[in-house]
Order: sequence, then C-alpha cells, then structure tokens
Amino acid sequence: MPYGNEFEKNKMVDFWAEAWEQAGNIRSKQKQPAKDLQRTVAMWNNRAAGFAKNTTKKDSQTRVEAVLAFLDYCGVKTAGMTVLDIGCGPGNYTIPLAKRAAHVWALDPASNMLEILKERAEKEGVFNITYINRPWEEVELDKEGWLGKFDLVFASMTPGINDKETLEKMIKASKGYCYLSRFAGQRRNNLQEKLWQKLFQEAWSDLSMDIIFPFNLVYAMGYFPSLRFINAKWVNEESVEETTGKLRDWLAGYTDITPAVLESLHEFVVNESVNGLVKEEVETNIGMMVWQV
Repeated sequence: MPYGNEFEKNKMVDFWAEAWEQAGNIRSKQKQPAKDLQRTVAMWNNRAAGFAKNTTKKDSQTRVEAVLAFLDYCGVKTAGMTVLDIGCGPGNYTIPLAKRAAHVWALDPASNMLEILKERAEKEGVFNITYINRPWEEVELDKEGWLGKFDLVFASMTPGINDKETLEKMIKASKGYCYLSRFAGQRRNNLQEKLWQKLFQEAWSDLSMDIIFPFNLVYAMGYFPSLRFINAKWVNEESVEETTGKLRDWLAGYTDITPAVLESLHEFVVNESVNGLVKEEVETNIGMMVWQV
C-alpha cells in the first residue's frame, strides 16, 4: 500500500476520484452537455467507417505494435489468456490480441464498430472472439459471471472508463492484469482548436481523458502500475461532408447543435477546405499503464 494506513489510503482515493470527476465537469460546464450515453453511442456509430479507415494507416499500426511490446515488457504473457477488450471499436487491438490469446470478449456500445470488427476478424480467419454490444457503464459483473474472470482486462483510449466506479469495475473483472491508455497532457487538433475559438471566443481545453487521474487513483488504491508514454501524430484529409460530420459529432459532446451552430460549422469547414478536402492535423502524447491485480 503506498500510504501508511487505511484512512490515508481512502483519503487519497477520494481525492483523485473527485479530481477526475471535476475534470469531467469542466467539460460539461464549458458548454452544456452531456454525459448522454445515447448521444455518445450515436456519434461512434456515425464515425465507425471513417475511424476504421484511419486505423489501417501506418501510424496507427505502429501504436498497436508499441502497446503489444509494452504488454510483453510488463510480463503480460497474452498467449493462452482470456481477455476482455473494453471499447474495442473496429478491433485495432482485439484481433492482434485474439491471435495470441485463448479467447477475447470484445465489448463496444456502437453496433457499427462491432460489425466492422466481425468482418475484419472473418477475413483474417480469427474466430475466438465473443462480441458484446453494450456500454461498459451498464455491465453488471455478477450477472455476467465476470467477477475475476479475465486474465487481462484491456481498455485502450475508451471513454467507457471515465470515473472511479468504471475503473473499479475493470479491476474487479480481472484475475491477472489490467491495461489502460489515455491521453497525456493537452492534445492538439488544428480544426477543433480553430472551431472552438470561432464559436466560443476562448481556447479549447479538455483534460477529462488524461492519464493522470486513473494513474494516481490506481496507485492510491494500492497498486503499482507501470507507465510509458508515446508521442502520436497523424494527418487526415477528408471531404467537406466527412469533416463536417466528424466535427458536428465532436461538438455534440459539448453543446446543443442548433441551426446557428450548424451554419457556423459548415462555413468554417468550407473555409478550411482546399480543392474539396480538409486537412486535420493532430499531435498528442498517449500514456499507457499496466498493473497486476
């Protein structure tokens, strides 16, 4: 235990749980939304095809290799393991893990993501995957028989792990290891930053997905997570229509999408376009953590 007694431990757990909650509240206080699960699921269903396309790029594959290498470094012998992949998306990690593991349970609230994952898995001849179309927030471990069920509970960049409760549930589902990745520090996105400034006349900031909160919370709980950071950069060039849809879905996490907001959004995207394409440039650091339960 990192702290001298149970009182000190509980005090620090509460401190970081509250800090994490406040970081999420900053998001909602900035511009109205939205812990609206249905809205979030709709967004990811809308983005499934484009998101899946981007994950086939070289930089995305490099990140997959880095994650698998980090698991190996931490002593997570995935061969023959049972794995739960929370927020699996189109299967960036599900399929590589399934090629090593005995079986992978792939959970995602967006049905379109799971359909893409199924198609990919079939094409690659991977059949040891169970597909679960459900939000992590709504999973009841005892009813599923998932208490201490999995050798590895894996959660990469998923908004499903968003507070102390969802993190504790992740830990309770594991009988071996947990892996969690989040952003580290402020991420830069040229389009989001410019659009936010245009709409609200202020700089955009959202640290609710920062690794600092779950890392310190896990440590305060008495675990000793290994931590590694990687830098990630990518560029997307998409049509005016695709970019408008992506930015609309992003904004919906912060504000109501009124006709006035849509008009400003469309005007912004058109002005950013060159020959019908809009360039999105993203740079961020990603924190990866692994701990044994």
